[in-house]
Amino acid sequence: MENGADMYAVNLYGLNVLHLAAQGDQPLSLYYFKSQHMDLYAPDKRLSTPLHWACFSNSEIALIYLLAWYRTDKLNLQDVDGYTPLHFTVKAADQLKSGRPLRALLMKGAIRDLKDKNGQTPFDLCEDLKSRKTCRELKESLSQETYCDCLMLKSTLKKAERSLQLPITFLVLFDSIYALLMLFLFPVWQSGTVVYLNLAFGLLTLLFWFWAQFLDPGYVQKPKDVDFLTLMEVVDPLQLCPECEVVRTSRARHCGVCNRCVERYDHHCPWINNCVGSNNHNAFMYFVYSLLLTLLT
Repeated sequence: MENGADMYAVNLYGLNVLHLAAQGDQPLSLYYFKSQHMDLYAPDKRLSTPLHWACFSNSEIALIYLLAWYRTDKLNLQDVDGYTPLHFTVKAADQLKSGRPLRALLMKGAIRDLKDKNGQTPFDLCEDLKSRKTCRELKESLSQETYCDCLMLKSTLKKAERSLQLPITFLVLFDSIYALLMLFLFPVWQSGTVVYLNLAFGLLTLLFWFWAQFLDPGYVQKPKDVDFLTLMEVVDPLQLCPECEVVRTSRARHCGVCNRCVERYDHHCPWINNCVGSNNHNAFMYFVYSLLLTLLT
């Protein structure tokens, strides 16, 4: 580049440096050309984007970085054969023998039922795989039907966002139960001690619930005066988060719901609409214990 190379040059197939970096699983090159404002969605002559090529080549690290930068509405672009990146993850799954790329696409919002020019969905393409184990794994991911997704009883393979639905539900139910207790049960209970204990534990439950909900769970802060490109030159790309542009410790994870990296990430709890991490783990456990004591009394 310093000697005058043209980063916008393409070969006979319309491939530019982003397509080639995606094929070669080169996140550093991808980030550099992204920082030079190259079009991440640029198609080659077959209308394949860098994301198509990362999926086709089983370039997992490049895929992680591209998914961090791609808008949701660009995840389902189709090439001349009607293939989306999700189609390519299925077609290339025999070589990798894993469904990780497919699950990553689904959790970012890739559409399961788009058809190619032959009328086949990614689910249909699973039948062409040689490995029956991989075929079953991918089919299970693509056909996964989830109920009550807002409860987050297990990781759902689709894009999730923060919601106040369950916190409001919890507050309404909790208050309603106590209203009924005070109207009908507390007046007839023989033991005043039990009533006071139940009220005390109930107040503590609400206190810890609010505390865990509004406390910073331990978001990893972006380092000041350190360029992410410089970090990529000295740190393993798998230890970096391309979305938050931070170095992740061994216990830090990126929450796909909050879209932030959290230190000592435990899980995202929909009942408090917050992650549980290093800063609010104790508050969350106090909430759980006080709720249990409230139920027992």
